[in-house]
Amino acid sequence: MRVLVTGGRGFIGGATVRRLLLRGDRPVVLSRRVAGSVERGEGVEWLSADLLGPGHGAEAVRRAAEREPIDAVVHCAGRPGPGSWRLMRRLHVDATRALIDAAAAGGARAFVHVASQAVLFGGDDLIGVGDDAPYPSRYIDPYSATKGAGERLALSMNGTPGSRGPLRVASIRPALVWGRGDTTVLPIMVKLARGLGIPMTGGGGNIEATTHVEHAVDGIVGALGCAVSGGKAYLILDGFEVTWKQFMTGIVEAAGTRAKFLRVPKWLAVPSAWALDRAAGALGLPVPLAYFGVRNAMTSRRFRPTRAAADFGYAPRIGWAEGLADLAAWCRERSAARTG
Repeated sequence: MRVLVTGGRGFIGGATVRRLLLRGDRPVVLSRRVAGSVERGEGVEWLSADLLGPGHGAEAVRRAAEREPIDAVVHCAGRPGPGSWRLMRRLHVDATRALIDAAAAGGARAFVHVASQAVLFGGDDLIGVGDDAPYPSRYIDPYSATKGAGERLALSMNGTPGSRGPLRVASIRPALVWGRGDTTVLPIMVKLARGLGIPMTGGGGNIEATTHVEHAVDGIVGALGCAVSGGKAYLILDGFEVTWKQFMTGIVEAAGTRAKFLRVPKWLAVPSAWALDRAAGALGLPVPLAYFGVRNAMTSRRFRPTRAAADFGYAPRIGWAEGLADLAAWCRERSAARTG
């Protein structure tokens, strides 16, 4: 199967490309930079495309389809860190629309949109929430808001007429993604722990929903091959429960750093983070997502997903201890490579 992957140089996207290669599929990666990847020369086709530029990468999809029909698209590209409202709308909403249209025209039969648990997060606890939970009435940050808008748009485009029939569109919602290859959360937490400490409001005993990166890929390939996934969103989660502080401690110490926390009182953290994000947004600057981070660190997420198991047999297979051991091994490998 010829599968086009956006964000194929990133954390989830890179793991997806590796899995596709192991399955015998032929990944086509859209990237602004096409050199230097570990997969280069190992069966991956690379195409230069800027999803924030004119056309949002649609022209690159067209070029890929001219060579040979595209069977499926996995849209992993996103902005999980600070960014302006305009940038996030262009990447999470406008690019999604353009890519779905281009995928259908290019012959794709399936499109998997990679969203996030954040599409359900309005700043409060999420307890006992399932796949069919409603979107919040309001969002507290541009990342959650635009990822939610992008998912709603993607699912509404399920059945888009294409050159080889209607396009089946599904969306997966991983929680806090972790594991080998983490270039998002882990480096930030390690840097904070080596400095003043990881900011913590409260005792850190709130429940954190997590998704090992290999579980996220299980969800992607499951949705790709599922005939009934069209128009549906799937929460993809680990099979264990961990607190926010346990999670941060575990991943930081797996990286060889002592976990150190900086307690910030709620009366200071909440209004300060809110004011910082609002000021940046009003000025059109990158929003730090400080308020999102503070509210996440204060609230619990305990989901009750059933759809992925029912539709394509998803079951978490990597435990907390096993995942930490593999993460620690990867961190040691990277350290040895840098010093070798």
